[in-house]
Amino acid sequence: MSKSPTSNTAVIATVWLFDSRTVDDAWFREHADWLSDGEAERYSRFVRKERKRQFLIGRMLLRHAVGRLVDLPASLIKVIERPGHAPKLEGMESGPWFSISHSGPWIACATSAHSAIGLDIEVMDAGRDLIGIAEQTFDAKKANAIASLKEDARVGAFYEAWCQKEAAYKLQSICDGETNKHYLALPYPEVSIVVCSAFPIEKAFIQNVVAEEMNLHIGDDPSTKEHQRIKDEKAP
Repeated sequence: MSKSPTSNTAVIATVWLFDSRTVDDAWFREHADWLSDGEAERYSRFVRKERKRQFLIGRMLLRHAVGRLVDLPASLIKVIERPGHAPKLEGMESGPWFSISHSGPWIACATSAHSAIGLDIEVMDAGRDLIGIAEQTFDAKKANAIASLKEDARVGAFYEAWCQKEAAYKLQSICDGETNKHYLALPYPEVSIVVCSAFPIEKAFIQNVVAEEMNLHIGDDPSTKEHQRIKDEKAP
């Protein structure tokens, strides 16, 4: 994938955010069939129900987010699973860029048409030993800065620093380790959200997604009709 927008391009990112508590088991049964063969194989290996839910929602959210960005039906977004690496989009070698993250009930997918990006979200838990974790995770200067803050401020600072670290790691993986890193924290209740981009983000948005928006219903599109035909042939 190309790593550079044109010099006069405004980099815009959107973080699509989904609360898994808003859907029931029937939704998962309906949408699991939309996974590619590689995705379905990985999905089948998850033991914990929560992890299965996070994975499936993440892949449906990816299709929804990219579809909205490139103005295509979600059913036409083909995802290729790559063991040990982030998935890739079939036929979209030069973008758009995306990154998926999850924490607790929240699943998010960030997209950008103009810059490689990494995303991390974390549910903020004030009950954890944030000072101790910071000492083990960050350099002494950052750990001391976090420890010196009052409790309310410490929680936000710790999780923003944690998300920066994770988002940067994802971005470096996409860019083979050779990239500039620009951070943008997006405010949201209870959840820390950080996007790390190869180029400065001029605008960023959070879009809450509800289940009805992600439903990949069989419609008039030829590819979805073919999908339904295959499903019917497999049915007992």
